[in-house]
Amino acid sequence: MKQWNSKDYPPQTFQDTALLCYRIDIKYLWIDSLCIIQVGEGSAEDWSLHVTEMQTVYSNGMLNITASRAASSNEGMYSSRNPRLIKPAIIQGSNNLGMTNGLHLLINYQMKPGVRSQRLNERGWVFQERLLSRRVIHFEEEQVYWQCCSSTKCETYPAGYNKYFDYRFPFDLPKKNYCNGSAERWDSFTRLVHGYSGLRFTFPNKDKLAAFASIAQHITHELDVRYVARIWFSQLPVALWYHPGLY
Repeated sequence: MKQWNSKDYPPQTFQDTALLCYRIDIKYLWIDSLCIIQVGEGSAEDWSLHVTEMQTVYSNGMLNITASRAASSNEGMYSSRNPRLIKPAIIQGSNNLGMTNGLHLLINYQMKPGVRSQRLNERGWVFQERLLSRRVIHFEEEQVYWQCCSSTKCETYPAGYNKYFDYRFPFDLPKKNYCNGSAERWDSFTRLVHGYSGLRFTFPNKDKLAAFASIAQHITHELDVRYVARIWFSQLPVALWYHPGLY
């Protein structure tokens, strides 16, 4: 992140986030780059301490706010949009179209958070932040999305998606009684690792295991499994073949 002088105003995204929290009566705000010492004396020790606490920070937060539209912290959360482009499409059905008579809402199955905001979602540290959060609000270029474990909503579909198009990720972390057996648990974990392995890091040698640590802590606790360098002990050595991108 670009460093900014303490005498200057904070980046626009920080200002927008603080004002949003004030408006919805959230009293405490965590921003990694502000709450963790970035450079200078004590930065390495502070980073090492907070890496182990990320699971607590994000899983206990009320809301995860993502400025998905912004390529940097100076661009802010909000964008100017044409409101007509987010208006839901409603058509009159007919038997000729294979539908019953009446009004039908057309669902754009690609209208999901993260589909058009690759700049943010390609960052490795964002992966565990989204998975561990209770709920996420995405400020994207075209509209705002809301996600929690029970629903995905946006300005086009404020009542939520049809159940066949509901987008549950990133709330699919394995939990107790979530999987039927070890094979299903292993497949679930493998999908997480494959989704994580292609993401970008500024310092991959230092960050790649660290940014996955909180997910590993969660799975260790929920499934009562033992990890060795983020691999299930029971799956060694075959796991090294399936998870080369984690290293």
